[in-house]
Amino acid sequence: MGAGDLNVKKSWHPRLQKNQEKVWMQEQEAEAERKKLDELRKEREQERQMQELQRIHEAAGGKKRPERVEWMYATPASSSGPSEAELEEYLLGKKRVDKLLQGNEAAQLSRVSDPGSQRDDSTGANSARDMALKIREDPLFAIKKQEQAMQEMLLRDPSRLRQMRARLGLPNETPRHRHEHENDRSRHRDRHHRQRRDRSHDDRRYRYDHSHRYHDTPSRRRSRSPEPRRLDAKERDARLASMMNNAKSMETDRNAMIERVTELERHEQAQEERQRDKTHDKSRGGRAKFFHDQQRQLWGDAGRNMNLEESLRRGRHALQSVGDDHVS
Repeated sequence: MGAGDLNVKKSWHPRLQKNQEKVWMQEQEAEAERKKLDELRKEREQERQMQELQRIHEAAGGKKRPERVEWMYATPASSSGPSEAELEEYLLGKKRVDKLLQGNEAAQLSRVSDPGSQRDDSTGANSARDMALKIREDPLFAIKKQEQAMQEMLLRDPSRLRQMRARLGLPNETPRHRHEHENDRSRHRDRHHRQRRDRSHDDRRYRYDHSHRYHDTPSRRRSRSPEPRRLDAKERDARLASMMNNAKSMETDRNAMIERVTELERHEQAQEERQRDKTHDKSRGGRAKFFHDQQRQLWGDAGRNMNLEESLRRGRHALQSVGDDHVS
């Protein structure tokens, strides 16, 4: 009796239950994904149809639907009851419910006493409240407020201010010294302005006088550099001796360097001569010995006594043999 189909025992065989279950699960996932795509396509089609109807309605003179986010900041339509901003503050814990009720009662009494300005007051209050809420929730405003609080805390704590100035390497100043320093700076500024004014006046007068002197002199030369001081005999002799010593030391160094270079070249030349002699020496295993060994291997011991004529004849015979081989 045969063993049946052995492929059934393979893990990849399609008749196995686990493989069929895996295929069924993948088909179910693909079907669910297809249904989601169909629903999304239907929703987009409905939205497109609604937009088309809204556009036709607006073209016929109907009310235009706002598509921006102004509705988030819009005030409530009814004038009675608390506003959305107040309810938001109450939900966030920023406002108590008793104050909210008291504010509503006061607003109702004011509306009853002045019915003509009821709508304008409520609108203005709501807009001002919304604007204040926006300012308070602004991140930049919070950062500025935190910096201002830090500065006020430093001003209230002189010891901490002194520590920060010492950490930054700035001198500590008292209010009296600061006031005196500001006065000194103002006095220095005034004195600087006066000096600049006087200096400009003197410069103008100097330029006028100098220009006239310049035109009067025949050479028309100006030199603002001071005249160099002349050296006496001792200083001149000392400088001359120093220069001579420097020249002698430089000459000595140069001669020593030339001698070193000459010696190095002489040593390299002698080494090259020894290498050349070793190369041409047969007894020391040079290049001549290599040629001699190759010739002995080629012609045998008879090659030692071979003259030039015999060598040329054998070479011609070898060349003819090579030519015959190529022709054949």
